[in-house]
Amino acid sequence: MTTEIFKTTTIAKSLNEDKRLATFLVLEPQNEDGTTNDLHGDWYDADTVEDACYDFNKHCMKANLFHMIDTDAFEFVESYITKCEMQLGETTIKKGSWLATIHVDDTDVGDLIWDSIKKGEFNGLSVQCEGLVTELKGD
Repeated sequence: MTTEIFKTTTIAKSLNEDKRLATFLVLEPQNEDGTTNDLHGDWYDADTVEDACYDFNKHCMKANLFHMIDTDAFEFVESYITKCEMQLGETTIKKGSWLATIHVDDTDVGDLIWDSIKKGEFNGLSVQCEGLVTELKGD
């Protein structure tokens, strides 16, 4: 990973309101032109994105809010790496991206989360992990 100047990040999500399912882009690999950064200005190669997804699937699959509060109000039902370029709503998702789908329970807390997702206030999933950061010096 490296820290780059943060420009913009597009949040991609898709909703199935009847089933209370929301699919989000978790991480995507860096573009060849060097313009794919996360909200912290970091970028990841395709192997790192894939390793993070598989490690999450094998060891975690737990939900929490803002890296602070564990919750049973939603759960991960899918977490996978895209095998080809695809569309998620109006956003083109590149091959090698990590997508995850959550199911939001029909409870009081779940209702608050679901309403926040529909309003765009809860608009993404974030990886809670530790990693090695390498600072790269430009020319």
